[in-house]
Amino acid sequence: MNYPYQDRFQLFLNQQGLAPLTIKTYDATLTHFFTFLMDNRPEFAAEPKLKNLTESDVRAFLTALKEDEKITLSTYNKNLSHLNRYFRYLFTHQLIKIYPTLTIHGKATSNNKRLTTKWLEKLPDILQDEHLHFYTRLTIFLSSCQHRF
Repeated sequence: MNYPYQDRFQLFLNQQGLAPLTIKTYDATLTHFFTFLMDNRPEFAAEPKLKNLTESDVRAFLTALKEDEKITLSTYNKNLSHLNRYFRYLFTHQLIKIYPTLTIHGKATSNNKRLTTKWLEKLPDILQDEHLHFYTRLTIFLSSCQHRF
């Protein structure tokens, strides 16, 4: 499935210097979004034009990603970022009159990752590993000493 102005948007991303894989990721997100609209939003599916797309449609898509596909917060934010860039492109090039993601904001991700110290149990084996550079082993050893204080 193609999405509206796909070729023009791809050219824009390419001109911005984005890698081909990144552009492919944008395409995947936008294709998924418009497929979702056609399958789940009867108002849009009845007349699939950008002028019939609403903020509620975008919110429904993002909610479905969270609830049905169980995506992570970072994936949620990445999808929203892709949609934002697409709609900003359309808006600034006067291809749409409304900006449906304007009031939708990303979700804060938790930076409270737990540090693991399981490697300390394997410290003797790690320090004897000849494949590790001497300075790497020294750094690991010194880190383990700091952990004990």
